[in-house]
Amino acid sequence: MSSLIRSVSMNKNNSLPKGMEFSCSSCLVGQLCLAHKNVDKQAVLSLDRMVERKKSFQKSTIIYKAGDELKNLYAIRSGAVKIYSIDEHGDEQITGFHMPGELIGFDAIADNRHLSFAQTLETTSICEIPFEPLMNLAGRYPELNIRLLKLISAEISVKKNLTMMISKQTAEQRLATFILHLTDNLRRRNLSCDEIRLPMTRYEIGNYIALTVETISRLLSKFQQNQIISVKGRYITIIDYDRLKALIDNKSS
Repeated sequence: MSSLIRSVSMNKNNSLPKGMEFSCSSCLVGQLCLAHKNVDKQAVLSLDRMVERKKSFQKSTIIYKAGDELKNLYAIRSGAVKIYSIDEHGDEQITGFHMPGELIGFDAIADNRHLSFAQTLETTSICEIPFEPLMNLAGRYPELNIRLLKLISAEISVKKNLTMMISKQTAEQRLATFILHLTDNLRRRNLSCDEIRLPMTRYEIGNYIALTVETISRLLSKFQQNQIISVKGRYITIIDYDRLKALIDNKSS
């Protein structure tokens, strides 16, 4: 096992030493991350010892850049992060938004270098998980390895769904899908999903789902006029969840 994993010893009652009381097992979003209930408790304790819990990053901080060497995976404790690439014309293309409980950095696993940029959308707290020690630990605990594979699989699925959404859905359906995706994230964290606070701008939403700012604004106004949602600045309140979902199913709204 890596010396980094061994560096902190457990005390007699098998709990974390003093000063490490904030742990993966006590984290409010740990069940969405690697500290899932199916993962062996010893694996979670070892994970606690290797994680570096950074202080909050301010808005617009770059977590990693395209071309950076793979050193860590990054777990979001609070805040939000956007993932984007820069095309040959120097234009930004957003490929993902990540919320508390989600891991980022998987893009670097194949070639040991990141293919994209990760930037905070607001003040964000992040845990750095050193990749090589994590792989050593996952090799010892099958449940942790399975959990990691599931998170990678979920990331691939989101990217595939985005491609399908842009190629097949109407503008209304894309925006409705995006809003419901945000509510699903709140639900997974056992939070009320009736009201959403958008950490991203309308330009960033449009960039992600291939719509102009004008189209985003027009559709939000239309949804509000139809009493499907209520919009106040960056806050969206879901008034009629079924009708919002019906937009995606191409049923009458």
